[in-house]
Amino acid sequence: MDNIANINKGKRSNIYKFKPVIYIVIVLLAIFLCVTVFRPFMARIIWYSGFQEVENKNWEKVTDIYERALKWDPYEGYFHYDLGKIFMMRGLGNTALKSFKEAEKYIDFPGMPQNIAAIYLAKGELDKAIGEFKRAITYQRREETMPPLYIELGNIYLKLGKYEQAKIAFKNAVDKLKRAISRQSTEETTPPLYNELGNAYLKLEKYELAEAAFKNALKIDSNLLAEADLEQDRTDEELKELEELKNRINSELFDVHRKLAETYLRQDKMEESLVELKEAISISYQNSEEKMPSLYVDLGNAYLKLGRYEPAETAFMDALKIDSNIVSAHYGLSGVYLRQNKIEEGLIELKKVVELGPESEEAKYARDAIQKIEQAKSDSQPANQ
Repeated sequence: MDNIANINKGKRSNIYKFKPVIYIVIVLLAIFLCVTVFRPFMARIIWYSGFQEVENKNWEKVTDIYERALKWDPYEGYFHYDLGKIFMMRGLGNTALKSFKEAEKYIDFPGMPQNIAAIYLAKGELDKAIGEFKRAITYQRREETMPPLYIELGNIYLKLGKYEQAKIAFKNAVDKLKRAISRQSTEETTPPLYNELGNAYLKLEKYELAEAAFKNALKIDSNLLAEADLEQDRTDEELKELEELKNRINSELFDVHRKLAETYLRQDKMEESLVELKEAISISYQNSEEKMPSLYVDLGNAYLKLGRYEPAETAFMDALKIDSNIVSAHYGLSGVYLRQNKIEEGLIELKKVVELGPESEEAKYARDAIQKIEQAKSDSQPANQ
């Protein structure tokens, strides 16, 4: 018995010897668990605090907040993805790409390939963009969201001179859109689909079909706009919803009129194109002024082709009133002056083209025109003496 007692006493003694080590291990384990749980929790709190800045479009502050969140939890893929989107909004493509690539290590997010494709496209890395757009198409859950991606894919193939593959992409867009339109339970949801269908037909140079699709979109949207104004005695909340609806419809009408103008232009139906451009200009909606300068340039170019120089000049000047640095407006204006033999005025505009957009396609033609004008001036001097 004494021996057993001594053995038990020895065991307890040995346990007591390891007690400090056991306590340290338990404390370290507790700290590790707390940190493991606390760090992601803290990261989420910081991340959520950035939502208000997102609403305020304070992108630099949002970037700072999201980067602080990642310091607490660098393995959260959604943080990297959101940070990538913010970098894209700030025009920091390479930095955004790094964030998306980091996000891909932890999550497989449906919007990722499309964002990566857009960055490659902006960088001119077209082959990489093609791969990402194809991947983006496979990520789509509904056919309605596929056509814009097919159209982008077709546009890239056109840039690469791969016309057969471009044609296939545009045809895929048409097929998906036709099916999407046939499945709609109400006409109210079809105008954007008809607009996309018109775009796809336009790419395929099927102008009559494009015209029909755009006119369907115009008809339905115009009816919806008329119906929206019929109901009276609305509450403040209903009036707010009505304003949002009208802004959305007017935005769609604006785009459709412009695309229909392009359809007519490609068929040399200049007068019909002018009518559609004027219709687009007459439509007012939230943020519409951002698109107005290029629309005035289109109008000016249409008048210029018809040899109607006064309204062409007015259209180009209207564009420059909104933004005085539009290269295409200055280039169009130079054409107006030169065709009327107003050489000095034309020369001024050509030099502005080179100054404002030295790498632009317009600048290339402007330099040639300037050289010819200067040469003609030089050649005429001896004859005048």
